Amino acid sequence: QEKPNKPKKANLQRRGERHKIKPFKHDLKNGQKLSDIYPVKETVIVDTTEALAEITAKAGKGAKIIQVGENCVEVLTCEKYTKLFCKRYILKKFAVSGKPELGVTQVAAPPRLLPKTPCSEQLLSTFIFDKFNYRLPYAAQEKMWLSAGVNLSRKLLSDWQLKAMEHIVPLYELIGKELNKSDVLQMDETTVSIDDSKNAVSYVWIKLLADADKAGCYYRLGPNRSKKVLLDLLLGFLGYLQSDGYTCYDSLDRDNVGIKMVPCAAHLRRALVDATNLNEGHLKNANDIISLFDKLFDIERKCYDEYQKHKSKEIFLEKRKALAIPVINEIISLLNNPAILENGKLVINDKYDNAIAYISKFIDKLPRYLDKFELTPSNNAAERSNVRLKRGLDSWLKFGSERGCRSAMVILTLLRSAELNHIDPQKYLGYVLTNAPFIIYSPGYDASNLELWSKLLPWNVKDLDTI
Repeated sequence: QEKPNKPKKANLQRRGERHKIKPFKHDLKNGQKLSDIYPVKETVIVDTTEALAEITAKAGKGAKIIQVGENCVEVLTCEKYTKLFCKRYILKKFAVSGKPELGVTQVAAPPRLLPKTPCSEQLLSTFIFDKFNYRLPYAAQEKMWLSAGVNLSRKLLSDWQLKAMEHIVPLYELIGKELNKSDVLQMDETTVSIDDSKNAVSYVWIKLLADADKAGCYYRLGPNRSKKVLLDLLLGFLGYLQSDGYTCYDSLDRDNVGIKMVPCAAHLRRALVDATNLNEGHLKNANDIISLFDKLFDIERKCYDEYQKHKSKEIFLEKRKALAIPVINEIISLLNNPAILENGKLVINDKYDNAIAYISKFIDKLPRYLDKFELTPSNNAAERSNVRLKRGLDSWLKFGSERGCRSAMVILTLLRSAELNHIDPQKYLGYVLTNAPFIIYSPGYDASNLELWSKLLPWNVKDLDTI
């Protein structure tokens, strides 16, 4: 008996035909405009002041200036996801009556981040935010747009992202530079996979400053986990650096370069948790030390809750130190105790011995976090920034190129820095993309002059919604 033929799966193009795909820029026929296909949501008549002043200067006062026509620039924007609209900019043309030799003066089009594309900054921020906040890869977004009848390919979305973020690099570098001016930083690093990289494994370094007045997070792609990369990342920084116990960080303290290494209590505690798990949680001395680390975190929460009422950093620092120092001293006093079960039986546990050696190496430096209001017992703020990248990679799987990875570092820096300053990250991204063209296309613009971007730093933006 013959087997019945299986129905063939409809490919993207066939599904698109069922949804009546609307042509995009590269699909438009000769003479066809975006407004012929997409509904016009907004029409903006661009200000004519500068154009009139220019033509008046040519013709002299008293000349009769007349409008002789207008041009139109159209871009795509979206109100709701997968619902595109056309936005029109009307550019009026002027001439001087009776003086054709002076020619025609047209109102200049507003500067745009991607001037040779129909993509508006609002549309750009929408699909970038959906990828990096909601972890929707462009392959999935392509299908969502297609189901709405719009042919926005993943390659097109990716190309727009890459080109746009290359314009924003000066702001990204300025954030990293400004963080190094502080006297407190937290750091972490993680591995990423990049298709076209020469390295089997690449590293993303994260530095973070959590402060009420000036907060930020900076992501940087590095070829490896070497001290050279770390020194370049911390160029100009002097102060307290909180991180895990990786040798690269600790060596900066030993080299006496003006950086004080502050260990992470969560990492120290975790080493003992791993050790006591081998004995089903019955390792007495490990449990005692773990309880003391938990007490440090309780003290931190209690002191910070009180700070929210009195708002005095001096009182906070004084009380936290008075409560935490005895606890740290008690931890030190227990480090020489052997591995004993709750029933008093002595056991051999290499993980316990290694954990005690690890804690003993850094415990004398742990009290340093008590000197600075911005520091806590743990480095969890930097690790949470790390998790944002890792969760994204669960959806994206890997980066296709180093260029794409560096572009992602810019985006993640903007979004995480906005969050740390209690600003809506999507609105901040849109704000940056909308205002960047006015900097980039200003007369005499110099990309190496990072200070031109200072007004777009997240802690300098005051008129966006807070979270």
